[in-house]
Amino acid sequence: MALGETIKHLVLRVYYPKDDHIQLEYPPLGPVYLDSFSSNVTFDLLDRFLATSRIQISRLRKVVVVASSVEDAATTQRLLRQCHETLEDFEFTPSRLSK
Repeated sequence: MALGETIKHLVLRVYYPKDDHIQLEYPPLGPVYLDSFSSNVTFDLLDRFLATSRIQISRLRKVVVVASSVEDAATTQRLLRQCHETLEDFEFTPSRLSK
């Protein structure tokens, strides 16, 4: 998967709970500002992905989160703080597998 400046929507789905990292095969050369973001990954995994992928979430208008554990609440708050000025729609669903 390659990302460029024109990408506006990103969906991250992890189907193997033991995955310990996500990386883009062809990371973008510059920052990519998303309009919407949807994820079911654990938030420590999400933090590591965002730190290395050049994906910027400060301008998000929509966020969809499927939380995998109670500990994800703190990272959800950090995620929302980063895009609070532009956020219009937020959906939060606890996972069936939540601890």
